[in-house]
Amino acid sequence: MSDRQANRDAPASPDQILRGLAWELKGPLTYIARLAELQRMAAGSEESGKSIESVAQEALTLLDSYLLAAQTEYGQVQLPLEGVGIGAVLYDVSQALQPFAQVSGCEVKLHINRDTAVMSHAKGLRTILTCIAQFVIDQAPAGDAPHVVQLKTYRRRSGELGAGIFADYLNCTQSDIKRARRLYGRAHMAVSLRGSSPGVRLAIAENLASSIGAELAIIRSGGQRGIGLNLVTSRQLSLV
Repeated sequence: MSDRQANRDAPASPDQILRGLAWELKGPLTYIARLAELQRMAAGSEESGKSIESVAQEALTLLDSYLLAAQTEYGQVQLPLEGVGIGAVLYDVSQALQPFAQVSGCEVKLHINRDTAVMSHAKGLRTILTCIAQFVIDQAPAGDAPHVVQLKTYRRRSGELGAGIFADYLNCTQSDIKRARRLYGRAHMAVSLRGSSPGVRLAIAENLASSIGAELAIIRSGGQRGIGLNLVTSRQLSLV
């Protein structure tokens, strides 16, 4: 591999992520300010209150995700692995996503074949899947009917277990992930897809995936496209 190729495929630098994070937070925080102003003008608006709560929680989740990624020195330091129930993790993620999904016109569904124990980092895995899910939900096209976003486990042809976020409308490719990696923080829209996200969530998810020995990939399952990562089961680890 050439030096140019190695640099192009290297994880996003701290400076890139910080600039991307600033771009990402500016929109939600501005939105919170405008909604708060509207709520004062029309006191007692329940729908406005839900929107404020959703956007505020989204911003807080993003900050927590960044702080965890920073602890791993942006994927360069391994997080300690432990036995984690993947079904329980996906359930927690789905519950946390409900307010954001509703405001975005999406319905979150779980599809878990079996609650297999995997060797991972519980908080790190939850953060990775939450970041991916928020990115996927942000890509949802406008429309009256709710769009279904699935959080599910799957098996690769190799037999490896994976977990990811899937949607009928998602048109993200592996090239988009690589392009986003190069442009995090350097271009306002690092991912040229629907939605307003510049891709910082994918940067955080990818760096955290590196810290648990995994990698983000575009996956096809059940006729849907999604973004997922392979997981090591406790049994696999015992055979090594």
